[in-house]
Amino acid sequence: KASRYQSTFSVLMVDLDHFTDYITANGMRQANMCIRKIAEFLKKSTRGSDTIVRYGIDEFAVILSNTVKEMASVVAKRILSYIEDYPFYGEELIPEGKLKASVAIVNHPRDAGAAGEIESKVRELMRKIKQKGGGRIETYEE
Repeated sequence: KASRYQSTFSVLMVDLDHFTDYITANGMRQANMCIRKIAEFLKKSTRGSDTIVRYGIDEFAVILSNTVKEMASVVAKRILSYIEDYPFYGEELIPEGKLKASVAIVNHPRDAGAAGEIESKVRELMRKIKQKGGGRIETYEE
């Protein structure tokens, strides 16, 4: 639809760092409460026209409609701030003692066109973020 109407959107992949360690330390019930809280932060940081989906056990995909990459970075910073400032139960039991997240940002049409290409590039970018230790925001740059 965005291609047809020549509009732009940005995809944010939000991945919780060391979340399997959090589950091991605190159990699935507490982990689900943590996921619900993070979903609240995502809703609070986005508009009604944006789409938020849980993508795996510790990831969320956020589609920011009519949003350029620079503004998507502002939203990503807000999301990370909410996560880092919130005192999650049992987070002291995981590496670094604090629940953190990594965010990969890819823009359509600037970085990628088709859905498969967007997903591939966001995955590639997330791998690079994790190799650097996570806890950061990176945008796709060719």
